Parts: sequence; C-alpha cells; structure tokens
Amino acid sequence: MNMLKNFFVIALTVAALTAINLTIANAGDINADGIVGKWKDPDGTAIVQIESKGGYYEGVVVEDAENPDVVSTIVFKNLVYDAADSVWNGTVYSIKKSKDFNAKIRMDSGDNFTLTVKAGLGSKKIDWARVE
Repeated sequence: MNMLKNFFVIALTVAALTAINLTIANAGDINADGIVGKWKDPDGTAIVQIESKGGYYEGVVVEDAENPDVVSTIVFKNLVYDAADSVWNGTVYSIKKSKDFNAKIRMDSGDNFTLTVKAGLGSKKIDWARVE
C-alpha cells in the first residue's frame, strides 16, 4: 500500500512540474522585441511599423491608402517593456483626436496584441494583428 501511495505522489509531482514547465515555456514566447514588426490598425486602413529605438519602441504609420497624409505619423511613443508583467507601457497618439493617451500593450501571441488606452477614468481595448 505504501508503494502505491509513493507512486501516486511521484505521478502527481511529475504532472505538476510538467504543467509549470509548459506555463513558463509559453510565457517565454513573448519578449521585448516580440512587438517589432508591421501591425494592422483594426479601426482603419493604416499599417504601423514598430521598431526598437534602443531602450524603447516606437510605431510609425508606413501605409494608409485612405489617408496618405498620416504616413510617417508616430503613433506609438516611448513603449518600454516591463518583463515582470510582460507588457509595454507608453503612449499612443490618436490621429482623430490629435492627442496622446497612456497606453499598455499585451501580446496575446506572436501575431496579436491588445492595446489598452486610458483616458481619464475610462479605458478602451483594441486588438491588433501582425501583417505578414
């Protein structure tokens, strides 16, 4: 009976360690440079290129067929990666409102991120997709 009990303890320990290892592996898929690339604005036709600028990241409109005058506009500013929370904090420029807002970006996967924009007491979440 004691041997059976030890077997179950070992089996549960192995299962728990495997689950922890999978969680750590998935969390490790996202890193600071994971945000670098081209992203589609879900509210319009803009394509934004996010690049590393050393200690921070910046996103510039590189294409917009409907609004070519906004090309070269910097929309993501001073994005700094917080490894403890796996998020980028900075500001986002609203072209429609001509104003900067506090922003947080959390990657859902390598191909998607959620932008949370804070204005006053409210906030809005916007999902972006990577352009291939």
